[in-house]
Amino acid sequence: AVVSTQSTGTYLGQVIPETEARTIPRFPVEFWNHYGRISADPTFPRTRNMVEGFHRGFRTRLSKSKPTVQSYFKAIREQQVQTDYDLDRLEGGITPSKRRRLDHGGLHSICVSFDEYDCTLNY
Repeated sequence: AVVSTQSTGTYLGQVIPETEARTIPRFPVEFWNHYGRISADPTFPRTRNMVEGFHRGFRTRLSKSKPTVQSYFKAIREQQVQTDYDLDRLEGGITPSKRRRLDHGGLHSICVSFDEYDCTLNY
């Protein structure tokens, strides 16, 4: 119940017992809820996957689970060079090639048909 209470307070706001109203959440719903974007565009990426991909690539660049300070800063410099290169290409009109096609059709269909279900949350 602690996790549920904490996440509910963080993302939806704490319930004020006397009024059943909620406090302002730490993160506004528009910040973390992608329902509208996914409903409008089935190719909308899952943001977490892109970040995880970046971290996996950076971790691979380090090649050790516990790198030395020197190898860590070397990896940061290499990553900066790669990022600058990618930005220069984008400014030149060259878009990065997609490694694989992202298909979020299932997620899109869930969001589009969401209004058909009765899923009222009772707290």
